[in-house]
Amino acid sequence: MPSSKARPPDNPFDAALRLLAAREHSRKQLETKLLKRGYAPEDVAAALTKLGQLAYLDDSRFARALAREFMGRRMRGEGYVLAKLRGAGISEAVAQNAVAEARGEIDGPAQCRALAEKKLVSLREADPKRRRDKLARFLSGRGFAADMVWDTVDDLLRPDGNKED
Repeated sequence: MPSSKARPPDNPFDAALRLLAAREHSRKQLETKLLKRGYAPEDVAAALTKLGQLAYLDDSRFARALAREFMGRRMRGEGYVLAKLRGAGISEAVAQNAVAEARGEIDGPAQCRALAEKKLVSLREADPKRRRDKLARFLSGRGFAADMVWDTVDDLLRPDGNKED
C-alpha cells in the first residue's frame, strides 16, 4: 500500500521546481531551502544555474513581484520593501530598481494616508502628543519615509493630537 505522503524528490532540481511551483523564490532563498534538505552544495549550485538558464529562477522578477505586492496590496513603504528584499538575498541594485518600478505604479502618500486613517480609528490614546507619536511610529514601522510620515500625521492631526476637520 503506497504511503499517503509523496516521496521527496531525489535531486535538487526537482525539489526546486516543486518549491517554485508553489511561489516565486529568490536564488538565495531556494539555495538555503535546498541545502537544509541535505542536498550537496555542488548539486544545488548546478540546479540553480539550470533553473536560471531556463528562466524559472530570476531574482529581478522576484524582486519586482515582491515590491509590487508589499508596496501595493500590503501597503508597506519603500524602506520595509528594501529590507525584505535584502533579507531574501537580492542585490542592492536589483532591489532599488524593483522599488523604483513599483513606486511609479503606486501612490505612496495616498497609501500612507489611508493606512493612517485606518489606524486612527483604533488609537485610543488620550494624550494628544502620544497619539501623534504612536501614529508616526506605526507608519514608520510600515517602512514609510520620515518626511511622508510627518506630512501625513500633520495633515490628519492638529499639533494638539485631535483630528483635523
